[in-house]
Amino acid sequence: MSLTHSGFTTQANFDDNLVPDGTSRFYKLAFPQVYAEIFAPIGNGITAKIGHFYTLIGNEVVTAPDNFFYSHAYTMQYGEPFTHTGALFTYPVNKNISVTGGVVSGWDSFFQEPANFLGSTTYTTDNEKTSVTVAYIAGDSTLVDRSDNNGIQIQEHRSMYSIVVNHEIMEGLNYTLQHDYGTQERANADGSAAVWYGINQYLTYAVNDQVSTGLRFEWFRDEDGVRVGPLFGGNVAPSDANHYFALTAGVNYTPTSWLTLRPEVRYDWVDQGRVFDDASEKDQVLISADAIIRF
Repeated sequence: MSLTHSGFTTQANFDDNLVPDGTSRFYKLAFPQVYAEIFAPIGNGITAKIGHFYTLIGNEVVTAPDNFFYSHAYTMQYGEPFTHTGALFTYPVNKNISVTGGVVSGWDSFFQEPANFLGSTTYTTDNEKTSVTVAYIAGDSTLVDRSDNNGIQIQEHRSMYSIVVNHEIMEGLNYTLQHDYGTQERANADGSAAVWYGINQYLTYAVNDQVSTGLRFEWFRDEDGVRVGPLFGGNVAPSDANHYFALTAGVNYTPTSWLTLRPEVRYDWVDQGRVFDDASEKDQVLISADAIIRF
């Protein structure tokens, strides 16, 4: 329940219309990014990104080669958007500070959701050993299965932020701290709001040019039981409020420039109830691996 599935990164109102046959919903043609970049020599230079692109929120990203671990954190899987459609503008204030902001169509949609503000600010120290990025998204969201007495879809406000701190402790040894916090109006069936938040910590060490090791400890709080919910294919994840924890240890082995192997061992647990193995266990151990081939 912690690995990114192709179905989570599709954009509503575009990918799901390319192949309308619903029998293969999670294995279709998808365009996670389709955008153009335009540079304007104004001041220190403004870069505009227009189209469909990955989110600014969080630390982990959709593209597998850009993450250390094969599995994903709960924050990314259940608490953050994956993609947006709209326009973003990036401006380097000086050598230390860069700001990005713009308007996008909600979360993971192709002009289907209301307009949201999306932005981030990054500060990097002079020696480039430490950086802090604060990202924020806010705006209305439309739930397709809720409408008023006139059949008009109900919109509710949804917002979240993420803070990511990266620090090079020493050559080859890096630490990352991430914090997410999100909230949404009328997210529960009774019309009450929902809140979710979490903290992730990463520690990676490059042993040499071929081998790197890493640890990740995460805590994700689904305070109202609305983020970790029903999944695809009839497999149902827990839908009650809970604290989710996970400890992951992994290795990146790159024997050649075009191949990286990523084995890992992951231990998940919750503080109440039984949510793993068809709701029969309160913890689980996952041993997994993948291979990244570059060409």
